[in-house]
Amino acid sequence: MECLLLYLDNLDDLYGAVGLVWEDVRNAIALVASALLVLLTATSAFLLAWSYPPLALGVAALLLVVFLLRSVNTPALKSWA
Repeated sequence: MECLLLYLDNLDDLYGAVGLVWEDVRNAIALVASALLVLLTATSAFLLAWSYPPLALGVAALLLVVFLLRSVNTPALKSWA
């Protein structure tokens, strides 16, 4: 009976180790995906500004307004207050 419990404990340890490795892999995938999205956004913004500057200025103004409204309407963090 004790051998079975040791075997189950080893399986539990193996499951935990696989979970730790998967967490690192998941974080790396998320980092690569976010870097690709930032690169895609920067490239598309550059191409928009190059091809049609008034539209790029309008989009930039809308984003500025949205970010300003968001900074005013979100509650302050307790560590900063």
